[in-house]
Amino acid sequence: NVTVLPSGINLNLFSPGSKDEARKKLQIDPMKKVILFGGDINRPDKRYHLARKAKEILDLDLPVELLTAKVDHSEMPIFYRAADVLLMTSKHEGSPNMVKEALACNLPVVSVDVGDVKERINGLPGCFICESDNPEEIARALKSSLTYDNRDFNFRNTVLELNEDILIIKQVDIYKQVIDQS
Repeated sequence: NVTVLPSGINLNLFSPGSKDEARKKLQIDPMKKVILFGGDINRPDKRYHLARKAKEILDLDLPVELLTAKVDHSEMPIFYRAADVLLMTSKHEGSPNMVKEALACNLPVVSVDVGDVKERINGLPGCFICESDNPEEIARALKSSLTYDNRDFNFRNTVLELNEDILIIKQVDIYKQVIDQS
């Protein structure tokens, strides 16, 4: 018998909030479109160069900022709230928490096809999977996401089952079952 439990997220910490307040705190122009890069820019496997290139060729009538965040995990919610989209360009992932945290903060996601991201965002309005690592395709997906009116969609509802408190209880139950079967 195999049971797979995804890693959970803290839904109390990662929650929707005011975009205006977040941008004010981070000193980001409220008129800009903000792409939050999903990863450490210094790690080659996160492929920041793809994000930079996609942003460079992005054809929008508004100014666009590519935001990076090398901060303590507890400070990430303000970055999710300030952004208009999360961009994931990683070469390798399992089930990236950044995607789940972004959705919990009501932020749409554009990603290359990595890990379980396709299953997580498939069919969500303004969320897109890029089938290739082509910066032009990524730029098109970003443009579609940044111009998509998804203000009325609650992305958070798609990750409620990933509440870490609930998953801890499920994990304890699995351990109890294993012990009982021994």
